[in-house]
Amino acid sequence: MPDLIHLSFSPEMEKAILEGRKIMTSRRESRPEWRPGPGVFRVGDRNYQIVACWWGYYKLIRDRLYAAEGFSSPEELDQYFRGLGYPTHDRAHYFMIFFRPWGDQ
Repeated sequence: MPDLIHLSFSPEMEKAILEGRKIMTSRRESRPEWRPGPGVFRVGDRNYQIVACWWGYYKLIRDRLYAAEGFSSPEELDQYFRGLGYPTHDRAHYFMIFFRPWGDQ
């Protein structure tokens, strides 16, 4: 098994991951270990592998990828990001990380 990397989530986002409703996360920064291949992290008692990542605009996340982020609507995503103090204007950049369950689950 590859070394686990650190990728933290709030309790509600951990729940969404474990329930299979969240398959991506958006971050304000990029780190070398957050790359496909060796990027394996743990949530609860399950492992997840990073399968793709790239920089993109918040508008894409809000309008097209809100469900992948674990939200039921663009408005729900907006509210959550604003609650974190994250920028929600259309051209705000985020590092989008897509993941899937890894190993024997």
